[in-house]
Amino acid sequence: MRKKLECPQCGAAITDEKCPYCGAVFYDFSTLTLNETCYIKIKVNVDGDKEVLMRAKVLPQAMTMSVRPCYTEAVEWYGTIDDCIPRRITHNEGEIEMRFQIVENIGEKLYEVEVLKEGE
Repeated sequence: MRKKLECPQCGAAITDEKCPYCGAVFYDFSTLTLNETCYIKIKVNVDGDKEVLMRAKVLPQAMTMSVRPCYTEAVEWYGTIDDCIPRRITHNEGEIEMRFQIVENIGEKLYEVEVLKEGE
C-alpha cells in the first residue's frame, strides 16, 4: 500500500504535482534514470518580460549532491560580562545538481521553444 503523502508546507493530502490548497509544487525525479534518454519541458522567463516553454530530448548524465555544515559563533549573556557562555550553532546547507545533454533533434530542431507570453 502506498504511503499517504502530505504537503510539507500546509499539511494537505498530496494528490498531484501541485498542492490544491497552498500551491506548493512537487517535482518527481524518481522517473528519471541516469544515462537513459527522456524528454524535458522547462518554462523560462527571458529578459524579465517574455515567458517561453523549452522542450528537448535529453540524456540525464550526472547527479551530485553535497551537504555541508555551517557554523555561527554566538554568546549567551547572564547578567554581567563575566557570566557569558560561548556557543556554536550549526545548521546544514545542501544542493543537488543534475546535468542533461541534448541528444537528438525534435523534428528539424535540436530543441523547441514556444512563446507563452510576450512582454508588454
